[in-house]
Amino acid sequence: MEIDWDALANQYKELVNLPASSEQSRAIQKLIGKAASTLPKDNSESLAWFKYALSQSPSKWFVAKVMALATPVPRSMLDPLVLAALLEPNPSATKNFIEPCVRSFGTQTVKSRIQALSNEPGVRQNNGVENATYWLSRIGT
Repeated sequence: MEIDWDALANQYKELVNLPASSEQSRAIQKLIGKAASTLPKDNSESLAWFKYALSQSPSKWFVAKVMALATPVPRSMLDPLVLAALLEPNPSATKNFIEPCVRSFGTQTVKSRIQALSNEPGVRQNNGVENATYWLSRIGT
């Protein structure tokens, strides 16, 4: 059965835009849980939607929530998640991309990927390395 990830991401967007309530929160948790439990295995082709979605707002927030529940985060998602963190203009939101990576791959691996991706276009303009390193030090301790 093929999952329509665009439809799930749109449903997430609609739920997030509803007034905050316990019902809204439960609906979001249920949706994210369903998405995380059907997350494709570590296969670049099947994870292509997730990689692309990380460059699109608001889909990137859906991906971040799904990866927060993924156990483990698929290995092929490490660089796309770290790059999303490095390109994120909101320093506080960087945590959403770094935390799942640290949980699955450890501080040292994430640190090396931050350094390896530090010269990607847009990283310097967003203080990406500084923001990601800040969260790495907070999460990894």
